Amino acid sequence: AMAMATRADADAASARPRDGVVARGRKGMLGRVIDGEDDETTSKKKKEKRAAAAADKAATFDGAGRAPKGSASMAASLEGGLGKASSKGKNWIVVGDAKTDFASKPIKLLELANGNFLLVKYAETDQVFCIPCNSTAYQYPMIDGELFFGPAGPAIRVPLDGTEYDLTTGDVIKWCPGGGNPIKSVLGALKSKETPVPLPTYPVSVAADGTISTTFVK
Repeated sequence: AMAMATRADADAASARPRDGVVARGRKGMLGRVIDGEDDETTSKKKKEKRAAAAADKAATFDGAGRAPKGSASMAASLEGGLGKASSKGKNWIVVGDAKTDFASKPIKLLELANGNFLLVKYAETDQVFCIPCNSTAYQYPMIDGELFFGPAGPAIRVPLDGTEYDLTTGDVIKWCPGGGNPIKSVLGALKSKETPVPLPTYPVSVAADGTISTTFVK
């Protein structure tokens, strides 16, 4: 009898660690099932979390990368004093130096708190423009865009699909015209029936000392 009791106690003792293993292991799919959470529930929670994050972002900036009207939150993640308040006025921020920023390339990337943008200097007219980083047709980066003088002034051509924008107004000069190579032909065909989407543009001020300021509040 004593031997049987000792063996029973040993079995009970050896069973307890396994209970702990099961408890610690309830982190995967089995654990979710035991807790009443199936894959659909877990997926729904993830979608709700992503939707909440997107809503928070949308509450701060609109779809074009602009801050809401009246917002003074224009902080930039740039160094060297860029992103600070500009002497131009409320809601204007310093984003560059026209005398030094374009020494090697006429297009400069701006990584701001409200998105990525481009500063573009058209040397022939000595004008500086501020536009979104990506095109409106295929969201293609325009950091290597081709600058040219269009029908109404300085313009930029998207390398990927050949779309052309007026840098002053953002109006579309040519919308995915196709031709040139097979890729442009295919991309042009895909967008041929879509309404051209203008490129947002933002006011730019260049001070006498070369300081470039812009605002995203209209």
